[in-house]
Amino acid sequence: NNNNNNNNNVTYFIGHVLDKAIQRWHELLSRHQLEEQERSASRLLREQQEREYEELVRSELEKEEKEQRERERLEQERTSAATTFDAKKKDHDSGQQQQQQQQQQQQQQHHSLDDDLQSKLKLEKEMEKKSQARMQIATQQLKTESSSSSSCSPSHAVKIRVSLPNGKKIERLFDSCHDTVQQLFYFVESHELRNSQGELVDQWELICTFPRLQKFDNPLSTLKEVGITHPINLIVQEIF
Repeated sequence: NNNNNNNNNVTYFIGHVLDKAIQRWHELLSRHQLEEQERSASRLLREQQEREYEELVRSELEKEEKEQRERERLEQERTSAATTFDAKKKDHDSGQQQQQQQQQQQQQQHHSLDDDLQSKLKLEKEMEKKSQARMQIATQQLKTESSSSSSCSPSHAVKIRVSLPNGKKIERLFDSCHDTVQQLFYFVESHELRNSQGELVDQWELICTFPRLQKFDNPLSTLKEVGITHPINLIVQEIF
């Protein structure tokens, strides 16, 4: 009988350990699946925002190119009319001919920019349009500071200060329980982002360095879920 009791106890203990192990495995699997879903949702959200930025930039560039073509057409018509008028005058005065040649050369030099310079100017213009589009969308999506602070208890209100790449500092109150990291992204992108050289910043990430290095890259998490429950200093770091 004692042997049977001992065997039963061992069997019960092994079964109990196996049950605990299986339960723990299911918990880890569920957590892994949830994290995968959050990362996928975050990626899809960023891709959608990028498409909206690019569409707005493309629309602005097309509008500007159309206006530029119209200006060039009018300029060409004026130049053609002036040339016709000069031809009808048949003025063979050598001094006037030389002056006209000099003016034409100046116009040609003015309109013949170097290919590299044209490419650089075009790239800078595209970056400027994209930056303006990003600021416009972020400003529309960002909740007002009054709505964030009035809807939460004082214990949930947290002041966040952000250092931009050019050294400028911005700050505002957030609701740590309800505001998400995405609201932080909108707050940052509602400002023009330039580095210390004055160049526009296209790609960036939000980090803190104290008390430990941490990168905030999940826009769906609340501030509380990522550990922001007290005043904190964050840094916008340019990605090269």
